Amino acid sequence: MGSWMTTTRSRDPACASRGGLVCSGSWARGSISPGSRRRSSWPALQCPLPLAVTDDGKVYSWGHSEYGQHGAGETFYDLQQHAHYFFPRVQQALADDPRIKVVSASCSSHSTFALTRDGSVMSWGWNAFGVLGNGKYQHSVHPQRVFGLKDNVVVAVGAGSNHCAVAVRPRGAHYSLSYDRVLANGDFADLVFIVGGPTKVERIKAHRVVVCARSNYIRGLLRVLDTVAKTNQEARAVEDNDSKSDQGCFEVNEFQDVDAQVFRAFLTFLYTNRLDVVSHKRKVLGQFASRVCCDTLVVQCLDTWRKERLASLPPPSFRRREQCLTGTEPASSEAQQFGEDMKSKVLSEEDADVVFLWPVEDAEPEAFERLPAHKAVLSQVEYFRTMFMGGFSEGKTAQEGASSGKGSEASTRRAVHEIPLHYMHRDGVSLEAFKGLLLWIYTGCFELLSARLEPSDMMDLYVGASLLGLTVLASRCELQLVELLPRLDIDSLRACEDFADRYDARRLLTMSQQVLLKQLPPVC
Repeated sequence: MGSWMTTTRSRDPACASRGGLVCSGSWARGSISPGSRRRSSWPALQCPLPLAVTDDGKVYSWGHSEYGQHGAGETFYDLQQHAHYFFPRVQQALADDPRIKVVSASCSSHSTFALTRDGSVMSWGWNAFGVLGNGKYQHSVHPQRVFGLKDNVVVAVGAGSNHCAVAVRPRGAHYSLSYDRVLANGDFADLVFIVGGPTKVERIKAHRVVVCARSNYIRGLLRVLDTVAKTNQEARAVEDNDSKSDQGCFEVNEFQDVDAQVFRAFLTFLYTNRLDVVSHKRKVLGQFASRVCCDTLVVQCLDTWRKERLASLPPPSFRRREQCLTGTEPASSEAQQFGEDMKSKVLSEEDADVVFLWPVEDAEPEAFERLPAHKAVLSQVEYFRTMFMGGFSEGKTAQEGASSGKGSEASTRRAVHEIPLHYMHRDGVSLEAFKGLLLWIYTGCFELLSARLEPSDMMDLYVGASLLGLTVLASRCELQLVELLPRLDIDSLRACEDFADRYDARRLLTMSQQVLLKQLPPVC
């Protein structure tokens, strides 16, 4: 057995020394005994319905069975088979669905609630006062998903007498929500999708760097279309003429049959990792997501579209990893997944439209290390946005990369701006710190960043974050340095104090002084 969790009136379980539970219950209803009315080593609680959740996501219950709180349908009521739930029994409806893995469970006096790995809640049992959260008065003898939580992910569930409460967080990668502005303004877009059908054609701009990082299907499709464009001179001429109205964007006509609102919702998911579409469009969005092999979006549409059952969308051709949906991952991994997807584009030459030139120290003649990047992503930072829009001298004097080569391959090469960064290292930003800044801007995942940085690199990163106005990153760096203080010697603590004083890191300065006072020998 894995984790054990229940909440009802007046129960106080005592934990055994090796992870077991020892507590009392109702002998008459089988709340303790695994089949006989005598002392037992089975985990149990003083309540009508003890619960257990195993490591593989199954729910076991035993005890009182009068109000459907076991979720076993119309059978096995106490008046029919009073001894059936004297043994722990698996909740079969949940166990039979490979897409549902329970991580914790809770119960009120006569109702049961299960938190699944994907951040949703299942409920069943007695429904007095609407405790099941299904918007109805009827009791439920089968597990049903709790709707009405909008696009929030549940992280904890608890229940008591005639009530249930959950703790939630917004669905999606929190940092990625800033990408919706990138999608909305369309600056530096290099794609335009033709959607809406023959009656209402719409042209929706997007960015290769994001859609290719987040969708393998779109990336493969664009490669095929690029190959066709290179080999078909007549098609290339048409594309060149049409692209003038969209400032050089590459047209994609493969989704003309898709509703514009549905396709916008799909792009919003790619850019922000969250579902944002009206409820009556979620079924269609789920079908389109299955068409383009976006497993995680399929699962979200299944979870949030109230009237459609799991079996109604396309067959599970999108299943992977031993017949389990790739979208049914723990909700806490969404930010990490978004970060991992975008990490593939950091310092990647693919689709890059700007190259930063970092001067190599002591190089004769002058040499630079090339750091490719993407304007669409960096434009989230006002510092870079101003640079690219021409507000900085670097943006005005940037050189445009010349295309070289012969034939159609040369004409398809993108213009790349080269921007020298002579001043960064003079302001205390190292090359590794600048690469760390790019990684943060692309992914927003501090865990990906901090795992490879030494304390000195963290200081450089703080300086760079402060210079670019990345206040969240600067705060995270400062907290990371504060956590390291107790492990430093006196000389290192003095260095941290000087650094904090120089760059106005007030929290680090205060904590450095406090730790330093504790380590200094007392003055006689």
